[in-house]
Amino acid sequence: MEVIKYIEKKIQTSVFFFETKLDIAKDKNYLIAKIEEGIKSNTNNNYKTNVKGKMTDWNYFVNDQIFLKYLVQGSQIIKDFFDISFSKMPDAWGIKMIELNYTARHNHANNNYSGILYLNDTETLTSFYQLNLSIKPKEGTFLLFSSLLDHGTERHIGNIPKYAIPFNLKTITY
Repeated sequence: MEVIKYIEKKIQTSVFFFETKLDIAKDKNYLIAKIEEGIKSNTNNNYKTNVKGKMTDWNYFVNDQIFLKYLVQGSQIIKDFFDISFSKMPDAWGIKMIELNYTARHNHANNNYSGILYLNDTETLTSFYQLNLSIKPKEGTFLLFSSLLDHGTERHIGNIPKYAIPFNLKTITY
């Protein structure tokens, strides 16, 4: 067989990034305890993905009512800029990063939107490479961004584990 046509070309596309702060103080311990439970289950993804640390299974928080409450709060804050109401959440997982763990550079291009809810303060920055932007995790920081954005972290330093709930959203098409 012969190749009829082959085209390879870089194209530019618009991306977005939102950051806001949510008050998660009353539910923080519940969410961290749930991550601790999930990383011990036999369905965990510990050290098997771009997260080179402890990780629950992919859909661990998809139906968690406490997490969903914060997803709704975050989406209400950004709705004047971006409407995610016609989206479904195929996955939402918990992570625990300890000394020397890291997240390899990656993106979630098979989704439309991605996000992270940070559960505690740490020094390990999350970098968004195309934007030349780094975010220092703080309790309650809620990020929502284009899934095309490459992101990752350096190795985690310090005695305090980093806890977060990353998630993906896909636009519902009819």
